[in-house]
Amino acid sequence: MPQKIKKIVFCAAGTGGHFFPAFNYANLLKKKYSVVFIINREEFKKILIKEGIKFYTIKIKYFRLFPLKDFLKTLLLFLFNFWESLIILLKERPTFVFCFGNFSSFWIGILSKVFLKRLIIHEQNVNYGKVNKILGFFADKICVQKWTKSIFKNKEVFLPLILRKSPKDLYKKEFVVLFFGGSQGSRIINNLFLKIYKDLLKFNMKLILITGKDNFEMVSKKIELCDNLEIYDFFEEMHKIYSKTKVCVMRAGIMSIFEVLSFKIYPLLLPHYLAQLHQVKNALYFHKIGLAYLCKEDPTEIKKRILSIYKDKTSLEKFRKKVDDFLSEYNKEVFLKNFELITKEC
Repeated sequence: MPQKIKKIVFCAAGTGGHFFPAFNYANLLKKKYSVVFIINREEFKKILIKEGIKFYTIKIKYFRLFPLKDFLKTLLLFLFNFWESLIILLKERPTFVFCFGNFSSFWIGILSKVFLKRLIIHEQNVNYGKVNKILGFFADKICVQKWTKSIFKNKEVFLPLILRKSPKDLYKKEFVVLFFGGSQGSRIINNLFLKIYKDLLKFNMKLILITGKDNFEMVSKKIELCDNLEIYDFFEEMHKIYSKTKVCVMRAGIMSIFEVLSFKIYPLLLPHYLAQLHQVKNALYFHKIGLAYLCKEDPTEIKKRILSIYKDKTSLEKFRKKVDDFLSEYNKEVFLKNFELITKEC
């Protein structure tokens, strides 16, 4: 009698920092497991449809305390998410529920234990998020990274982040600088770019700006296009850009940091100061170990730092070697081995 295929429900609602780690894991696991996604953003639908992965779209995206009207709205959506999560569990009857943080994970995580399902949570930041701190008490296993500060020692297992597209030819002849504010863009990074891009283009370098869909029209009107400048609203196949980039001015979401480091890109970090200062703590960690530089939101400083790297070619070579040592365990083989151990122990 053939063995029944186990099912994993991935709760990856939130930003790209929640979705892409789950999506990359699912691509490695979908031959052995049946996978289903829970998301809450339209831009991730096309990706899942393209891969033939079943998904549910829920309504809650964030939880705001102020102003009052936003608090009441998100409170209602949070309570409604209880019923959304209940329906998904009853319909899918998964073997494992795999939560990747965000408020959208709360009810599916709690209800999974009510229905005696095995709960795995994923913490990729330096510090645990609020929801994961709660779900950690109920989880069977907690997947963490080398940089995650331990809270639940007996449950934590190293499960390396994985890139969907592995780096290939990383010989980068041109000096390319990417300005990138994450999957939703960043007005601060866009504005910094507008203030310094003309000065940078006086040197033999190429600039790429990803504005975010909401800001593209406004920003593109203020830019004088030329051969050494590319501008996009959103770029799905980021590996193509990463493969030619040497320096990235960026936010400090952990998945973005991991991706640029994997492609041997030097990160200049401008952390977002919301969400429990997660990005600030991420940036401080990588700054201290010499794998990134924590910048002020000052165009003069950022321009100075880019030109310093541009003029000192040996610094990038030292950086690349340090990255290789740090990410030596971040590969598919370690992931598959550790994931099998996790599921056996759950």
